[in-house]
Amino acid sequence: AVCSTGALRMSRTVIANNLAGYVGVVFVFGGRAHVSACLFESNEANFGGAMYILAPTWIDDSTFRGQVAVEGGCVYNSNRVTMTGCRFVGNYALDVGGAFMNVHVATLLVRDTIIEGNGASQQGGGLINIQGRILGGVVSIEGIANQSSIISAVNVTIRGNVAAQGAGIFNAGTLTLNASTLIENNASGIDGFAGA
Repeated sequence: AVCSTGALRMSRTVIANNLAGYVGVVFVFGGRAHVSACLFESNEANFGGAMYILAPTWIDDSTFRGQVAVEGGCVYNSNRVTMTGCRFVGNYALDVGGAFMNVHVATLLVRDTIIEGNGASQQGGGLINIQGRILGGVVSIEGIANQSSIISAVNVTIRGNVAAQGAGIFNAGTLTLNASTLIENNASGIDGFAGA
């Protein structure tokens, strides 16, 4: 739908029922992107069903619902994303990162965001972090996977996650949780472990 190599501003826009063969329906390739009060619904791609991010991006007050991808059901991030007041609901990854995948020394700053009811067949029902950084403010995250990286989450609710491993949290790096709750997570694979 959109491939941006320069400045991108999207506001009060609906992106729905699109199919991208390889990377997200919105591909932020260069410049900077600001997405505000948008709805992403029922989009599909191999990586990042809604967005594939290679440049600094700000996402505010937006809803991501029903995306499907192999990795990063909604968003596949390889840069820096600042996210405030968003909702990620009912998204799915055929492999890892049901709602959000943070990779390649990427940074995710999250505040006042709810990530719930998402799933992945392998790791990180809501979110997977590989060689990146995730910093949370007042956040509700369904499932975090962390490999060789740092996650710091404050006031986080990790709820109702489904993944084969680490339904709530999959961590192979450094994880700090403060004033957080893990509840009703389900590691569902044959070798599933660590439901919380």
